[in-house]
Amino acid sequence: MAKKYKRRFLIIDPAFQIRTTLILCASTAVFFVILDAVIIMAIKSHLEGLNLNPVIYQDFFRKLIIYQVAILFVFLAFQFFALLMFTHKIAGPIVKVKKILDNILSGNRNDNTRFREGDFFYDAADKLTDLDLMLTRHDEELDKVTHHLDKVFSTLSQEVQSEGHIIRSQVQSLKIFDKI
Repeated sequence: MAKKYKRRFLIIDPAFQIRTTLILCASTAVFFVILDAVIIMAIKSHLEGLNLNPVIYQDFFRKLIIYQVAILFVFLAFQFFALLMFTHKIAGPIVKVKKILDNILSGNRNDNTRFREGDFFYDAADKLTDLDLMLTRHDEELDKVTHHLDKVFSTLSQEVQSEGHIIRSQVQSLKIFDKI
């Protein structure tokens, strides 16, 4: 049975997660407030058309508005938490991709990139592993070239061999990994 990897924190990229969640919750709140206002105005207009005494239905509207606001806040709280969990499945892989790219740029390898079950961009993990393998092959080819240069320059005079070390170091500087 494969080990499941879980993140310890719900918010791992606050700039993305909080901003996205707040924008979506605010747009939901605005939509429901406008919808409620239209419904209340339509009901009030209908009741006034029936020539009913406003005292009869004002208490009803007060309670209706209180219930609608309470329901809206409960819904927004649920939506906020659900959106944080949803954005977590997007932010997690992006944060991991950034770390992997930083590792590659600093000359470190990433043998097996994995994302957590349920994360988005799952195929990006395979692509990053393929990129790592390609860069490793590139470095192996440069090692072969360096080894071949060593053989060629070892058969030449001492003057040429010293120049060969300069060429060898230039070829080695082209390597992606092991820059230490």
